Formats: sequence, structure tokens, C-alpha cells
Amino acid sequence: MQVDISTAVEGDYDSLVQFLDKLEHSNNFYVLDSLALASSSAGKLRLNVQLRTYFRTT
Repeated sequence: MQVDISTAVEGDYDSLVQFLDKLEHSNNFYVLDSLALASSSAGKLRLNVQLRTYFRTT
């Protein structure tokens, strides 16, 4: 079963890099479809992510 995930994450540059690193090294399998970086309020960055993952159904 395919599950589509679309989310936005805000933070400073270092925290966004840590988020992506943890996503990459996760025990789950993710396919990254889209990644966009934009500025946000208060000098933070906004990372828009679209990805998908798959689960087995019985």
C-alpha cells in the first residue's frame, strides 16, 4: 500500500539538515518526490517535502 506524505518543516539551517539526515537514515523506506526551501518568518527556513512510503498489506 502506498502512502503519500506532504509536510512543511520550519527551523534554522542546522535543524533542517538534521531532519533530512534522520529521514535518510530511518529504518523505514521513503521516496523523496519533491523538496523546496523557502524563507519563513523570524529568519527561519521552511522546508516543503513531498514523499511516499510503502506498507505491506496482508
